[in-house]
Amino acid sequence: MTFPQTDHRGSRHDLAEELQKALDELKPNYKTCFVLFYLQELSCEEIAASMNTPVGTIKTWLYRARHELMGLLSRRQITPENIL
Repeated sequence: MTFPQTDHRGSRHDLAEELQKALDELKPNYKTCFVLFYLQELSCEEIAASMNTPVGTIKTWLYRARHELMGLLSRRQITPENIL
């Protein structure tokens, strides 16, 4: 999954690139959940049905994906303060 590059400002392109790199480091189930929830805008119930996984597990994977992404981006020194 790649992010569209709709803005020609370098900082947004850089952010999208960094986020893509971080997403690629997630466990496959975490990445799938994250992409389906945030990019495809599916509900947890829809994701659970498509992945044949309990809703509670999907919620846990989403939490872990967000937590791991924050850690990965933080280690790359990508924080809200230096994005804005």
